[in-house]
Amino acid sequence: MTIRLSFIFTILLILIVACSEEQPERKGLKKESFEKLLENDGAFDLDAILKESINQNKPILLYFTGLNAGSFRIWEEQILKNPEVISRLSEDFLFEPVYVDDKRPLPKDVKTVSCEDWNTPHKTIGDANLCLQIQLCNSATQPYLLALDSRKKIIGEGTYENIRKHEDFLHFLKEIENSFD
Repeated sequence: MTIRLSFIFTILLILIVACSEEQPERKGLKKESFEKLLENDGAFDLDAILKESINQNKPILLYFTGLNAGSFRIWEEQILKNPEVISRLSEDFLFEPVYVDDKRPLPKDVKTVSCEDWNTPHKTIGDANLCLQIQLCNSATQPYLLALDSRKKIIGEGTYENIRKHEDFLHFLKEIENSFD
């Protein structure tokens, strides 16, 4: 009985270790590439990403999204999780998810844009991000994609309504690249 239990324990331990190791996904991409792409770093700094666009000579792609919307996660799984999309976003763009419902307090040192419709100062990161989206896009719809060049000129816009498949998204990225000086 003791030998049987130790054998079972050993097999379980081997399975746990094997399953916990990072397994590469299709086409050599690691699983965490997708999660890293959508990391929420908190307060968004538009000036910093504009400078980075100049330094790296890459277009900016802002992805206005929410933390608590299940339909966004489905869209992300179908579109953004595609290995070719991940690769293009990681290598050819400054891709920045901007969460409009982030309830964390806004750091006092963060410079934000003001919204004429809001009479109170921004209290959360999400408030500031939503205000930025309204100012830049004239829209509060999510998910919303906004492509900018390093001078803050809009060079592309997209929503889940006009990007339904990863092929549509890749075409959208190509159009942005063609518009980027």
